Amino acid sequence: MNFAVFCAIDHFKEMEDMILKNIPLKFSEGLISLFDNKHSHRINVISSFLRSTDLAHELNNDEGEQTLSYIIGGSPVLNFEFGNKTDVIPYEILEKYYVQKPIEKSQSFNSYNKSINKDPLVRMVSSYSSFYSILGIAHIDEDKMDDFYDNLEIFNTKKKREELSVGMENLFEELSEKAGFEITPVFLGAGEDLDSIYTEIELYREYMQDHTTDTLKECKIYSINKHGL
Repeated sequence: MNFAVFCAIDHFKEMEDMILKNIPLKFSEGLISLFDNKHSHRINVISSFLRSTDLAHELNNDEGEQTLSYIIGGSPVLNFEFGNKTDVIPYEILEKYYVQKPIEKSQSFNSYNKSINKDPLVRMVSSYSSFYSILGIAHIDEDKMDDFYDNLEIFNTKKKREELSVGMENLFEELSEKAGFEITPVFLGAGEDLDSIYTEIELYREYMQDHTTDTLKECKIYSINKHGL
């Protein structure tokens, strides 16, 4: 599942640390409940917002595919062995296989560096956004794979997007209050592979290029409507 998250550039590193390691259990369990379980035995969600461009760059190749297979196969097993009573997998288990790089070593660093080095007065009133993904692991019978992938289209319906967007707003209101600064989320979409990350980012960028005024308002509209659903 793919997202964009906004905050003031001066708080960006603090925000990233929060959404990487401190996502409330109820939110991740809520994500699992959004899926129609008639197409799968079980859904696991890894409870971390991971930088999308880094995921796609590092895992979408031969070496990365092996790491991804370890994540998919090993994380649910470790979660069970650690005695967790939920299908939500915490970051502490994910990092056995994949560790989020600091922003200085990220694919996003050039964009971040350009923003953080703006004139201080400009920077003070600027918001900065980055793209994130939450990984899910679906346990599916082979003959139900196509049905499961088809069912992901529910995340392109206004009803399901509104349900998820409201849950995200509640989560980030809680995180913003805890942090002491505003964090704004946008739901982009769900996909079955790493290539979908690029697709969702491009769709979002195309939309935002056509709606350059009142950016945060347009982001919230996109989160629910996605090109006028």
